[in-house]
Amino acid sequence: MMRLFIIAAVSLLALAPGALAETAEPAPARPAAAQPTGLTQDDIVRQHPDWFTEEGIPYRACPCSVVFPDGRHACLGLP
Repeated sequence: MMRLFIIAAVSLLALAPGALAETAEPAPARPAAAQPTGLTQDDIVRQHPDWFTEEGIPYRACPCSVVFPDGRHACLGLP
């Protein structure tokens, strides 16, 4: 029985390198727009302040918030 196991294992190992070889083409390079630009968060905030602020909308607290046993908070309701 042990011999059969060893023969099967050696046979599978002999076939495995060909079966596991990569045949797919490498992924294409990202387009130029997706390349990192070196901008910081502050640069982006200065360029697009309306993305980060909401004017004219008053703050409303969550009407039903809970605290989980691990200390995380969650809002269960909509204002």
